[in-house]
Amino acid sequence: MIDFIGPSHKLILNKYCVVRPQYVLHTTSFTPQADHLNVVDFAAAWNVLSRLESRHMVIYNCGVEAGSSIGHKHLQVLPRPEKEEFELFPDALGIDDGSYHVHLRRDL
Repeated sequence: MIDFIGPSHKLILNKYCVVRPQYVLHTTSFTPQADHLNVVDFAAAWNVLSRLESRHMVIYNCGVEAGSSIGHKHLQVLPRPEKEEFELFPDALGIDDGSYHVHLRRDL
């Protein structure tokens, strides 16, 4: 274990990963992986991302259909690829630099 992230999550090193280093952020009490992410999960993920020295991203495989291999709720934290290596869709849309704006229709 690397650290407790608040009272509800724990950060561990993923020893069985393809992309290294990779961390697993999981709940300290059992919660099914198929459950939706909640505010506490997002806060724990942001806590980890803001403390890492390099750019990382968080993914959540929510259930067997999405590729989840264990039933305990967890998020994976892995290094974010450089734009030259692989362009993530937020970068392609300009979301990363704040220039992308969503316009919602009020009549829906």
